[in-house]
Amino acid sequence: MKKEKSILLSVIAILTINIAGLFAQEKADSTNIAVEKISVSNEEVISKTVDQQPSFPGGQEKLMKFLNNNLKYPVDAAKQGIQGRCIVQFVVRKDGTISNAKILQSLNPSCDKECIRLITSMPKWIPGIKNGENVNVYYTIPIRFKMQGPQQPQTEEIKWR
Repeated sequence: MKKEKSILLSVIAILTINIAGLFAQEKADSTNIAVEKISVSNEEVISKTVDQQPSFPGGQEKLMKFLNNNLKYPVDAAKQGIQGRCIVQFVVRKDGTISNAKILQSLNPSCDKECIRLITSMPKWIPGIKNGENVNVYYTIPIRFKMQGPQQPQTEEIKWR
């Protein structure tokens, strides 16, 4: 009798958890579809779709030049011969400032730290536009670390998504 009661209680608990999970997922799905915005805080949202993407002052060529001129290859990564790509995501805010920089694809802790430093040191951007208004927008950039010759760090031309 105790064994049957224990099994019954376990089944009820599992069903309760699954049903609660379904309601939570349904609510999340309907929120994502209806709003098309992601909350950063209670007061700010980041638009998923925009009429005009944010841009670096002067365009992609100036952005590549800025990144190549300001990227500092970390000494420990250079000594270890580490090469590769970090992918960084950040928010271009309504006023053109950069915030919420984070690494989506890591290369090495010191390279990741350098990518965050580099992104947060950028000048103001031209913000994204939706329905004629400036909006907060996610932007993603790959940053390549490439050495040229033995122990000589050199940045490679960046390919944009």
